[in-house]
Amino acid sequence: MSDKPDQPTKVRKARTYLDRRSLLGKGAAIVGGLLASPMLRSSRAEAAAAKAAAKPAPAANEFLVSAVGELMPVRSFSMQTEPEFLEVVKLLRESDLSYGHLEMNLADGDDIGWAGRGSSGGAGYLIADARIADDIKWAGIDALSLAMNHSYDWGATGMLATKRNCEKAGIAVAGTGKDLEEAGAPVFFEKDKARVAMVSCCSGNSPFEWAGYGKGNIPGRPGVNMLRLKKLFMVDQATAAQLKDAGRKMGTLSAAAAARKEFNITPGAISGSNGFSGSAILESDKFDIVTENHPGDLKRILRNVDYAQKMADFVIVAQHQSVSEKSRGEYPTHSSADFARKCIDAGADLYCGHGWHTALGIEIYKGKPIIHGMGNFFWQSDFITRKPADQYESYDADMDVLPTLHPASGNFHPEGNEHWGYAAVYQFKFVDKKLTEIRLHPIEMGYDFSDDPKGKVYRLLGRGDYKYLDGSPRMAHGKNGQWILKRFQHLNNLRGTRMEIVGNMGLVKVTA
Repeated sequence: MSDKPDQPTKVRKARTYLDRRSLLGKGAAIVGGLLASPMLRSSRAEAAAAKAAAKPAPAANEFLVSAVGELMPVRSFSMQTEPEFLEVVKLLRESDLSYGHLEMNLADGDDIGWAGRGSSGGAGYLIADARIADDIKWAGIDALSLAMNHSYDWGATGMLATKRNCEKAGIAVAGTGKDLEEAGAPVFFEKDKARVAMVSCCSGNSPFEWAGYGKGNIPGRPGVNMLRLKKLFMVDQATAAQLKDAGRKMGTLSAAAAARKEFNITPGAISGSNGFSGSAILESDKFDIVTENHPGDLKRILRNVDYAQKMADFVIVAQHQSVSEKSRGEYPTHSSADFARKCIDAGADLYCGHGWHTALGIEIYKGKPIIHGMGNFFWQSDFITRKPADQYESYDADMDVLPTLHPASGNFHPEGNEHWGYAAVYQFKFVDKKLTEIRLHPIEMGYDFSDDPKGKVYRLLGRGDYKYLDGSPRMAHGKNGQWILKRFQHLNNLRGTRMEIVGNMGLVKVTA
């Protein structure tokens, strides 16, 4: 029983009346809210419809393709909320198709064993955690080309784990495989408006990285889909005569070889050293260095491009070209330019070239886009934490104290320059399967070119003696964006493509 005295009857009745009024008031508010909610939703829907009407929706026959350059992501990025980063992600997600090139192995410790080669200098052994594949998919990228000069950094196990981890994340990949047939085959995947195919190949790899066919009871060799090259050192007649004389005196040039305009005086030069299918000196009327595609590889790859275009609505061909004819400059190699045009002739809709980590401009060939060099997209190789002993030795580290060293013990990282620090999100608008315009959205990886063409590195991480470039892509605005766009304007002019700068975007109008 309660110790409190009974409340007077009048008080109890008054409290009951007030409680009822309170309940009625709450009920009215709830009912009012329920009645108002549809009206509120209707009002919001009308506002959204009006906003959509201001910007016409893409036509059903419009197909928007976004392409980005070389991905070297080492740190997770799906948690990032910087507006300039999300601008980039928005472009990729809103496109009908988004493509990029993976310049990294994605594998966990259980996926790999030992490093796949001996000491290969500072640029070897690119690897990041497998979960990065999920971040790439989160950003909106549908397809990744995998054929590159780092595909075999961690041997066949690392290469195949990369392919498997990307596919597990829902990303279409091509360019590597258990044998040459698998590595060279196009990958087919479905998008809302089109069935897409991609063929991926690379030039400049060492022979042990080339995928091979099986024969009889000998299994095929895991590796990359290669387009081998021959490098020709062109010299005039007088110089050729001097070199041939030197070859005869050294005993490296036979009489039969000396009779040809194309010859070698270095033993082993035609066996594929330095990653080429061959190199030779060519007697000519000028001095130059040019590369030629291996005819057998060229025929085989173009056959797969033809196969792809017969079974898909849109075809991408990606080539990783780590070879240069002179120092890496503003011009693609003769071999890659020739290959790109032959791919378009065979039915490709877009050619994406990469390998130098720098932009080389866009050529319009028979109404189709050729990106000769795409540049970077993520540049985070500084943050690689798994480095074998060979790489420390490449940087002249004291191997007697190897157990005390770690990736931050010094600058044990691949180098680059300011041209690695900017690029673009390339967007290609197709209407009725015809290219009508190209948009270039300027991005930077931690460089500001506003006041200095060499660029000022402004996004740095770390508190030690060596500072690390952040390396993730951001939309470039203001003076920085304008400098990048003017750079692209220059590069596109070299390829015969006129680009206007419209606000913070480069615009190429394509007419039939």
